[in-house]
Amino acid sequence: MESTAQSSRKTTLYLSELANGLVFTLAIKDTKTGEHEKHVWKTSYPLLDLLYPHWVPKRSVNTPINFLSQAITQAGAAFGWKLVTESGRFIVPEKSFGEGLDRVSMLQESSTNGLVSGIVSDKFVSTVKRKDLSIGKLLLQDIEGTTEPVVVVVANFYSIEVIECIPRIVGKMRKWEYKSSKIQYANEQEFVDMLATKKFLPFVGEHMPEGQIFNTLLNYIYWRPLTTSSQMVRDIWRALLTSQLIELGKYLSVQQFDKGHVYVTGEVPLFVHDNPRLQLAVVDGLGLSGAWTVLVDEHYQMLPFLAEGEENNVFNELSAEKCSLWIIPQIKKQKSIVKVKSGDSEYQGVYGNLYTYSIRSKSHAFEYDIDGQKSTFELPKYCNVASVTIDTREWPVVYGPNTVANSVKIPQWIDRIRKQIKT
Repeated sequence: MESTAQSSRKTTLYLSELANGLVFTLAIKDTKTGEHEKHVWKTSYPLLDLLYPHWVPKRSVNTPINFLSQAITQAGAAFGWKLVTESGRFIVPEKSFGEGLDRVSMLQESSTNGLVSGIVSDKFVSTVKRKDLSIGKLLLQDIEGTTEPVVVVVANFYSIEVIECIPRIVGKMRKWEYKSSKIQYANEQEFVDMLATKKFLPFVGEHMPEGQIFNTLLNYIYWRPLTTSSQMVRDIWRALLTSQLIELGKYLSVQQFDKGHVYVTGEVPLFVHDNPRLQLAVVDGLGLSGAWTVLVDEHYQMLPFLAEGEENNVFNELSAEKCSLWIIPQIKKQKSIVKVKSGDSEYQGVYGNLYTYSIRSKSHAFEYDIDGQKSTFELPKYCNVASVTIDTREWPVVYGPNTVANSVKIPQWIDRIRKQIKT
């Protein structure tokens, strides 16, 4: 983005305090041109006193307030944007490009004395506690740009919540209602007790001994890093998310609809950081059918945007992210062919597998043909579709009964979502 005058630029820093780390998002907008860019930086919490015996001198960073100060400074260095003064105060907007903030929006964990509690508050600095954030009500303020159901999955380590915003026709008016379904684990032990039921094991795609699976889980539950690069760990959490969504399914309305939009956010998408795996978990866990856009918030941006309230529209803020359009016919017979058209392009799926196509044009109108029955799906303008996945797997989709059976088909499904067919 080119340098702009102060009057046309709006710079917002979103600081999210999670249970296992901090996420910074710097959003820079040009109000005249509409140019918009975002930068993300994140860090796990230091171990503080955990690994330091009393006879070892501790580094200065191993105090919460020093860690926060250094984290903000490092975020600014990563962004190439000066955020704070030498005394640690946020810089108000300056004329020069590359320094200063119009607004700081902080999302704090439910604890009364979190890290961000030590930040000196200015008029342009606002703090919202996660427990005070009503996701459904805030979504309804921004939802008028769509006519289909909107489903938000907030997947954290010790809780999973599904918020459904459903349109209802009353007379000639369309009204929205929302409901929330949630699984909450009170503490680590309750979470471990859930794992001991082994309900998630039929969804694991990595073939390994059960003991290794549980040891891996317990290690990550204990250390709780912000992200992981382990393919094995990513797959275990995909299996957990699938199992939890199926458990919540008995309370959900989403299976009644054949069109809609799904947003996935929370600590787990940030931790797993694997879009194809999470898409598969949500589609199969929620039991979706028909045509659905799926957007995975891998940088923990949706909740901070919502926390800012009326300052912005969360869907417009997420519009720079690329979502995927899933066409899921729930085929039960062989020799079925599914065709999807958008503009001059046509995409095709044959019974028995997943077919993912990349989309270069900014398409918003789609027509799909399932065994001769045609339907259309007009997407909201803020939906930037990057790919179309035609899911022609035999329905109902069968997992398990063990990791041996899954070790071939699940990696193949994920691979066919990840490796997109160029058109």
